Amino acid sequence: MEYVPLLNEEVVRMSDKERWEREKEDLQFLLQFDLARETRDGAIRDDEVESIICDLLKDGEDNEYLVDGALLTCTSAKWGDFKLSDDEIIKMEKHSEKLMSGVPTEYLRVPENKISANGLRYATVADTKRNWNIMPFPCNCREPASPEQEARIKENKVDCQSHGVCKYLMDLEEEWENYDFKENLSFSVPVPYSDPVPIPISMPVQYEDHMDETAPDTLEDMQMSEIWNRDSAQRKKGITMTSVLFCKHGGFIYPCTSGQTVVQEDISEFLSKYQLTGKQYMALYEIKDYLARYPELRTGTAIFVFEGLATPFSEDEEKWNGINTYHPNGQFGAILITTEDGVPKYAVMKASTLSDDMETYATICEGVYDIKNQSHKGYAGLWLNNNDNIPAYNSRKRNDYAKAIHFHMAGRLRKDHPGEGSFSQGCITIPLKDYLEFGVKVGFINSEKAEDIRDVWEQYEAKDYSKAKVKLDYQTYTKEFNGYMVIDRQYYDDAGKHLKFNGPRGRE
Repeated sequence: MEYVPLLNEEVVRMSDKERWEREKEDLQFLLQFDLARETRDGAIRDDEVESIICDLLKDGEDNEYLVDGALLTCTSAKWGDFKLSDDEIIKMEKHSEKLMSGVPTEYLRVPENKISANGLRYATVADTKRNWNIMPFPCNCREPASPEQEARIKENKVDCQSHGVCKYLMDLEEEWENYDFKENLSFSVPVPYSDPVPIPISMPVQYEDHMDETAPDTLEDMQMSEIWNRDSAQRKKGITMTSVLFCKHGGFIYPCTSGQTVVQEDISEFLSKYQLTGKQYMALYEIKDYLARYPELRTGTAIFVFEGLATPFSEDEEKWNGINTYHPNGQFGAILITTEDGVPKYAVMKASTLSDDMETYATICEGVYDIKNQSHKGYAGLWLNNNDNIPAYNSRKRNDYAKAIHFHMAGRLRKDHPGEGSFSQGCITIPLKDYLEFGVKVGFINSEKAEDIRDVWEQYEAKDYSKAKVKLDYQTYTKEFNGYMVIDRQYYDDAGKHLKFNGPRGRE
């Protein structure tokens, strides 16, 4: 049995609350079916659903409360093509790779809620804030778009090819729905539920209350330490493995895992040192997702660069480095977080994955790349490679592929107008003042050799780039290094539509 859309194809948007009430029985059955399908390979007959749900309830797994990091999916999420009304197709980049990864998923994020006595941040019915508690799924949607939505999708086609159309369609209800499927089963089985005494399946479930902190309205500027220090939480009903969140556009979101079985590494020292803002904290969930999807990133060093999450420049820093018209925050629009064996260790709060002149030069596409130590203009740097296959946006020859891209320090911008010169023609960069310490911590700059220039390095400014690179000559200061770098632009607002792909994506 395949999932069948609940509404007629002519109905583009589900915004009527009464319609949801009329569809609840069907939705309950579909959720039952999806829960059952997760436990079996192959087709499931309709008459098998009840018995499978009972087996799940006996195990007690779907009575677990959801916590920060629960894995969610949506009945309308798909990796397949999204067809517009004029027959134009939005095809997901690396479609075959995504298909092999299973159903599209996202983490439930409740970092604002207080930690309970057992070390978990419990989710509640109120945790529905888009782009905070729930991010749009990185995929396409089974439901058609309205004319207005289609216009936005076309305007952001490159983004949709990378991240799907869900972000331009998702419209969440205000609260999760807590359903008790036990009421609708035709036979009774004792089921354990948050109590050592088995509760008959016919009894209604009493959902426990948990402390819920209102998600902040301003995500960009408020530091997580401020959010955690607030004392405005209220008690709300918890949500479990049988809870559902409706999307008004169509489909419903439900949990695949509760999040309670995941062992969280202690990153308190990292968070204390770098004081991430609320929006920057979201990068930690993305890193968790990358680690789950790419096992090679869990061992050794991985550098994650998230375009669009940089800390805004201060007035002094703008004067120091200049302004890049393609970065809303100045020359650098990204943050960079390094993990060791999957645990966040180091960060640079300003970095860049974009060319300083995006009208003239190509820009590396998002992806996972292997990296090693390499000379950049004579000094110690890093070299990104992908089997001599670095795909590019803004390619001048329609389908350009570079053999390699460098990671290096950046100096002051030469010009801030397209076509009049640039500092970086597509490399990954961080400020000069951060480069030495970052290289030492990550391991591609020799820490012992760096001692003799550390004091001098603290005096360098962006204008001293030439002097700095001479001081850090490759032969003396480089160190053997291998790892990975992840380029991610899902948080980048390409308002000027600078990222363009001028040819077929070709090799993957």
